[in-house]
Amino acid sequence: MHSSDIPTFCRRCGAELKPGRSNFYQIRIEATCAPDPVITTDMRPMELKEALAEAAKFTEQELMDMVYRETIFFLCGACYAHWIEEPTG
Repeated sequence: MHSSDIPTFCRRCGAELKPGRSNFYQIRIEATCAPDPVITTDMRPMELKEALAEAAKFTEQELMDMVYRETIFFLCGACYAHWIEEPTG
């Protein structure tokens, strides 16, 4: 990763991030859907039709985001210390 790829500010508090000074953290989060398939080979035609109709309500990107999503962000040292202890809070 080049220093030009690193944002200038902390995603949480806005503190300046200074490449080369080790004052920040890169956070990478991957989210995948539960392993229970929506469409299976043993579905009856009406069940399959309903599942496809439900899927048609979403864009291709929305459907892809429901299956897998990755995000990367940067936090300053202070925000990281709080975040790592309570990442959902």
